[in-house]
Amino acid sequence: MVYVSFALGILVMKFQVYSDYYNIIKVPISMSNIQDKVKKHVYDTVAQYAEDWCLLFWNARTYNIDGSDIYCDAERLRQVFKTSLRAATEQFEIEFVDDKEDPNGD
Repeated sequence: MVYVSFALGILVMKFQVYSDYYNIIKVPISMSNIQDKVKKHVYDTVAQYAEDWCLLFWNARTYNIDGSDIYCDAERLRQVFKTSLRAATEQFEIEFVDDKEDPNGD
């Protein structure tokens, strides 16, 4: 019971601290969402998988201040992801779809 109370307290605290997140981010996604989709075989194409990762990076860069640790980490991860995905798709001869500037279509 203590753990549940603590966990709920953390969730409430996070919601209060980041209460504007859902106003700013139109399509939220997390690494665990992507992991769940992989486990459930939701992705039909590499492009769908890549789009979710690009959305994750876009959201992190949109919500956080340019130059902040999270913003910079998201940009580094985006570059590593693009490089790794490009190498993998070339190796397996799969068409690579580069990420759009805004995955939300804005």
